[in-house]
Amino acid sequence: MIKNNFKILILIFATIFMISCKNEIKPTSKKLTSLKGKNILHEVDIIAVGKKKYMIECKYHNEAGTITRLQPAMYTYARFLDLGKYNFDHPWLVTNTKCSLDARKYAKGVKLKITGWSYPEKESLQ
Repeated sequence: MIKNNFKILILIFATIFMISCKNEIKPTSKKLTSLKGKNILHEVDIIAVGKKKYMIECKYHNEAGTITRLQPAMYTYARFLDLGKYNFDHPWLVTNTKCSLDARKYAKGVKLKITGWSYPEKESLQ
């Protein structure tokens, strides 16, 4: 049941993603994709390709007031590094909540794109 709900959420995120990118970037997957990294097997939520190739992590929270903290940004970037042989240009964290200041600072420092509730200002999900 939970896995089926997650698959539905991935499809919703993929659709929102296409709309927010004005169809300039297309998801090549709308389901979990397992990829072998240097060290472990990873589940990638969405792979999208346009002028660049993105590895997208979807972080969904179902409780009001929840904030996406630093850890999801860190593990998204770590996954991106471990999957280097797939030649992703950028990692991207998409969440339905606000992100903590630490998560945003970290993302900026490692060039991890974040799309969340009210962030970034002109490209948010709000």
